[in-house]
Amino acid sequence: MLKKAKKTIRTMYKKGTLGKILVIISSLALLATSVLPYVLR
Repeated sequence: MLKKAKKTIRTMYKKGTLGKILVIISSLALLATSVLPYVLR
């Protein structure tokens, strides 16, 4: 899954400003999903 995410981030990054915004949102979402279990514990 992580490899797929990296690939999509890379392709989005090539698309410019909109891609960068999407990258920030997606990376924040990934961080949230990985951190939430520790926070909720």
